[in-house]
Amino acid sequence: MAPEKHADWSVREYDAANDSAMVREWARAHGTEFVEALLSPVGVVACRDGVPQAVAWMYLCVGVGVGYIDRVFTAGGLALGEARAALMQCVEALRAVARAHDTGVLYSFVPPALAKNAAGQGLITGHQDLVQLIILT
Repeated sequence: MAPEKHADWSVREYDAANDSAMVREWARAHGTEFVEALLSPVGVVACRDGVPQAVAWMYLCVGVGVGYIDRVFTAGGLALGEARAALMQCVEALRAVARAHDTGVLYSFVPPALAKNAAGQGLITGHQDLVQLIILT
C-alpha cells in the first residue's frame, strides 16, 4: 500500500538519546524486546506529519553488495495499512543508503501480514514460515 496522499512523510536518522525509550515501548507493545546491542549504526525513523510511525536498521556487508534490514518496529495502534506505509518509508530511505554504498540486494524478515502486498511494492517474497533466532555469544 502506498503512503496516503495527504500525509506528510519524512524520514530521519535514529537518535538513541531521543528515540530508544519510544522504540522500547513499541517493541513491548508487539510482544518483543528492544535489544540495543543488536543495532547497526544505520537506523531510520519514518514520521508522518512529524509523528514517528516506524523504525528500521540496516546492516551492510562490506564488499559483498548485500544488506539486511532488521529490528523493524512500528508504533502501537497503527492499522495494518498504516504500518505498511510507514515501513515502506523506512525501506525507501534504506534503499537510498544501500545504493550509495554499492549494495544491490537487501533482505529482511517481516510478519506475513506485512509481506502480503510485497509484490505490489516491488519487493520479492521468499519462504514465509521462518522464525528469527537471536544468538548471544
